[in-house]
Amino acid sequence: MNAYADRLGISKAEIGPVKIGARPGAKASGSSSPRIYLAMHMALLALNRRYGNGPAFPFMVDTPRQQGLDDANTAKLLDTIYTHAPSHQVFVANESVPQGWTPPEGCKVIPFVRKRQLLRTEEYKDGVAALEPLVTQMLAAIEAEREAKAQAEQAEGEEEHLIVLPSDSEEVDDADDAGELA
Repeated sequence: MNAYADRLGISKAEIGPVKIGARPGAKASGSSSPRIYLAMHMALLALNRRYGNGPAFPFMVDTPRQQGLDDANTAKLLDTIYTHAPSHQVFVANESVPQGWTPPEGCKVIPFVRKRQLLRTEEYKDGVAALEPLVTQMLAAIEAEREAKAQAEQAEGEEEHLIVLPSDSEEVDDADDAGELA
């Protein structure tokens, strides 16, 4: 969590008393609170990615700028999310992109001119068309992870079964001995 907090510009004094799942204390400034939550979630996702065995779902951040985050901190937040998120897909719904922020390679900014554009009947199909390739990639990645896990579990569960047959030089005394050898 400390590494994510450093990237997000959160002072150690603000995160010291924070426990996973708890609300940041009185020491946290207004815009630090959402950044502390982001640091906690990214740390938990990183642990899950490293030690968990389930599929990695897209990482979605909804309006991180809603608590008055300035351009400099918003840029840090977006850089941290897009360069260090432990996920193969990242979605951020933000009111705006900071002045001068350059999206990293592979990041596509989809601006909406009007509020709730994705939910308007006349723009819905265009919104679905923009998101469809991302959903398809997510489903393919989940299926690949499930197949890899199933193959690993199958390989672990397979035991070697051996049948020992007497060589030509060994004699089998009776039918019982032959059954014991098989």
